Amino acid sequence: MKKIFTLIALGAMALTANAQEEKVLFEYGATYVDEQIITSENTQLQLGKDIKMAAGWKNQASSTTEYLAPFTQTVQIKNEDTGEMEDKDRIIYILGDNNPKDDIANKGSGFNGSAGKEGKLPQSGTFYKITPAIDGTILVGINWSDNQKEFFVVDATNAVQTPVLDSDGNETGKYTLNVNNDEAVYPYTDLVFKDKDGNAVTEDETQTYYLIPGAKGGVYINSKLTGTVEFEAKANHIYYVFCTGSKLGCFGYVFTPSGNTPEEAPASLIIDGENIGTPELISYEWQNNDARFQGPSRIVEGAAVTYVRSEEQARAAGNPTLDGSNFASWDSQFFINFGEENALQEGDKLQLKMQVKADAAATIGTQLHKAPGSYFHYSAVGEVPFTTDWTSFDSGEYETTADPQWQKPQAEAYTIAFNLALGTENTFYFKDIQVLITRTATGITDVIDVSPVAVGARYNLSGQRVDASYKGVIIMNGKKYINK
Repeated sequence: MKKIFTLIALGAMALTANAQEEKVLFEYGATYVDEQIITSENTQLQLGKDIKMAAGWKNQASSTTEYLAPFTQTVQIKNEDTGEMEDKDRIIYILGDNNPKDDIANKGSGFNGSAGKEGKLPQSGTFYKITPAIDGTILVGINWSDNQKEFFVVDATNAVQTPVLDSDGNETGKYTLNVNNDEAVYPYTDLVFKDKDGNAVTEDETQTYYLIPGAKGGVYINSKLTGTVEFEAKANHIYYVFCTGSKLGCFGYVFTPSGNTPEEAPASLIIDGENIGTPELISYEWQNNDARFQGPSRIVEGAAVTYVRSEEQARAAGNPTLDGSNFASWDSQFFINFGEENALQEGDKLQLKMQVKADAAATIGTQLHKAPGSYFHYSAVGEVPFTTDWTSFDSGEYETTADPQWQKPQAEAYTIAFNLALGTENTFYFKDIQVLITRTATGITDVIDVSPVAVGARYNLSGQRVDASYKGVIIMNGKKYINK
């Protein structure tokens, strides 16, 4: 009997054929609160965490123009002359009461990167997170009220939680959300700005509005702007839209799908064709000398993504290294945990198949653990080579033994571990993961009524190991018995 444990990267698909544009707009007079989520068929908008404003986000209406018609709504507005309520075409926009900050205490700088360097994303204040389920174009209506402040669109998909250190270099238990500026921040050349009349905003200083490249990789505009910004977006990527040092008003957005892109679902665990839920994809990183930080690896575009610190980052956090130069291989690990109930048995054949890549090429060893982090021995299914492009890995079959031998999978193990820390910062990606366990019961003869059962390993008819209290047909020493 072959039991196949499959982590499906595209467990559920929904194709959008000939998809039309989708609008996410705000309701006039409605109350909007921190981290509120608003959805359309293929997108999700999440508001920032404006922790200092308990009453909710401001909700306002302004006059509309022909170009901004996609955001126009007919609402009831009081006529100042007659006092009567009348239907008026208006744009509804919201904004928080605090500028975006890069920490939960609402005290940071909003985005502290500089061009070509890492930067911290907002974690409180006024910002907007947009996540499309399929590829497309996002047109955001904005009310940019301060031309002295830098505007950003940041792809936060591969953002990494980085510990905050105290003056002695020790971790404080707080984290910031960091991105790499070069890869994550949209350069102003990839953003299309237009004013309220539909005129393009460029670097031409003879125009009413013109662009000025920002100091941190974003963009300035020489005057306050009511208009739009448009950018290309990828499926399941997370986009932050904000303005440092300023409260950016948002009219909502129009999303236009660019094609038939599958909507990806989280990985799921399949056993003999039955979906039994989401598997554990776990990464460990050292938090200090005697403790580890445990958290789930993120699922991005169907892949489990795990970030590993560099040796310098580990030293700054006060984490151990070997002989003062080599970063210990077990300081950061990624685990595939297929469950104690599916633990390996003697004679099983274990095989691992998957797609892998990394930001920098590397070769990674594999281990077997019982529970994740409970080390068993150093070899599971050999080494896994990672390149900067997706490649297929197939370990071939390894026979499980009950003896404590090296180079063979061990009975009772149910976790495969990957040693990811090689001394340099890197990000590893795993998808289409298959853990295949071939379990064959051989030498079965006729049923013999014996009670109690003689000593030896006992299995039920499903191949699961059982103890002496199990009642019914069992297999022991290659023969069937009935235990009453």
